[in-house]
Amino acid sequence: MMHNVNELMMRNRMARLRPVPVNNYQEPSPIRRVLDRVLEFYKCLVDNFGRLKLKYLRLCDRISSWSHHSYGTGLASIDDLAASSETLDFKTSRIRYVVCHPTDNKRCLLTSDDMALVYNDMRLKPYYLVSSKQRNISCAAFRPWDGIHLAVGGEGGISMWTISKEGVKTMTWCGYREEEFIYDLQWLQGGSLLGSASLGNQRIQIWHPTMRLVLQELYMPVSGTNCWALRHPLDLMYLIYYIRERCALYGYRNNIDAMSNKLVKRMPLQTAAWTGKGNHLLYVPKGSSKVMGASASKDFGFFKQHHKVWTTREVIDLGRFLCNWNQCMGGPINSMAVDPVHVYATFTFTNQSFVLLCILHTPFNCTIKLQPLQIISCPVPCPRSRPSCHAFGNSRFSGDNIERCLVICWSSSHLQIEELTAQTREDALLFQEHEIPFANRIYQIGTK
Repeated sequence: MMHNVNELMMRNRMARLRPVPVNNYQEPSPIRRVLDRVLEFYKCLVDNFGRLKLKYLRLCDRISSWSHHSYGTGLASIDDLAASSETLDFKTSRIRYVVCHPTDNKRCLLTSDDMALVYNDMRLKPYYLVSSKQRNISCAAFRPWDGIHLAVGGEGGISMWTISKEGVKTMTWCGYREEEFIYDLQWLQGGSLLGSASLGNQRIQIWHPTMRLVLQELYMPVSGTNCWALRHPLDLMYLIYYIRERCALYGYRNNIDAMSNKLVKRMPLQTAAWTGKGNHLLYVPKGSSKVMGASASKDFGFFKQHHKVWTTREVIDLGRFLCNWNQCMGGPINSMAVDPVHVYATFTFTNQSFVLLCILHTPFNCTIKLQPLQIISCPVPCPRSRPSCHAFGNSRFSGDNIERCLVICWSSSHLQIEELTAQTREDALLFQEHEIPFANRIYQIGTK
């Protein structure tokens, strides 16, 4: 009897030391354990698929970029720069480039003797920005901050100019590559980083201006795509994301490679400009008189990745067009500019000596329409005067509104400012109906 009691107490003590058994409802079956393991592996694979794929594509892009487009084979010449520039008669024109401040009425002119002229007031003497490092300059961009901060691109790198309120000029040189041309510039919206495009190696550089370093370099696979990529109206960081992050398996429709291949498959672009909020693109192929328009009509995608579907159509043929009930001859288009508020668009032609002003319209935000409005000729009698370059800018402050203007530089070294008072397309059509002329001013651009 005592033996049986001791044996029972021993069993109870050992039972307390053993773990509590799992009942039949909690114990997973072998098949369930295998399925759970497979599900965990699948979730891990899905989570890491995007990162692995992005690393693989970046590696492939870097290998192909450096193997087939090495730095030693992409050098350009001054003839290549003149052929790629939108400035008419680049080698012989006195004024090669004009740029206006995005929020102020300051203007900068780049001359053929590698001098940058910055005007606070066209009636006053400008600031002369000259340096021995500035060679074959062809582009400039104002920093969107208070004061005067200007980037000037040319052969070998970028000149970063700062002009104080007292008129003290300082220059910081951001060297890139010798015998390479920087031919397009754009600041980020906040002015912290600068984007540039080089001609020979077809690359876009993202600069840190304070450190004078290239933070990232992007390769554009199709010749002639840098110009429209850098003129994206949105933040340049969005453009970087647009190029690098969206080139995945299901992101081919939103890939700059695919879009640039579609737009310039047969020939490179002569000029291009974005309108609206980046949903419309106006572009002209080289040697063409036809203005093409690409619009993002709808979104399409899988796995919560929506991508814009682009459709391309001919907007207008400016080889022969009707303006104010007169038949006019245009021909191959040389350059194009779009009003910051998207009311006007302007065109210059390779074989013509006038600037065509058009009204830009995107009804229902779907398609692009252009209506020729006015032919602007040189106001100074000169038989060989042609518009070398032009740009939209700010004229003066009128109450709460900023009146805009069109700045045209002529080969006769004259600068013309056309006042644009229309704030909407309806105002522009009303001014046209009543034949209200634009006020204009003429200035002679001399030497130092």
